[in-house]
Amino acid sequence: MTTPREKVSITLPPDLAARARTASGGNLSDYATKALEEKLLADAMGEYTRLRSQDAIDDVYGAIEADAA
Repeated sequence: MTTPREKVSITLPPDLAARARTASGGNLSDYATKALEEKLLADAMGEYTRLRSQDAIDDVYGAIEADAA
C-alpha cells in the first residue's frame, strides 16, 4: 500500500533546484521527502537534547540551593 501524497509547491534558488534534480536520480519528490524527514528528525533530536540539558542544569541549581540552605 502506498502512502498518501499531497501536492505542494516550493520555490528554490535555481542552483539548488538543479543540484537537487541531479542528486535525486529523477525522483525529486522522494528525494525531498527523505530530506524533509531527516531535517525534522534532526530538529526534534536537537530540541530533545536542549530540553535534557536544561534538566541537568536545573538539577545542578537545585543542588546548589540545597547546599546553601
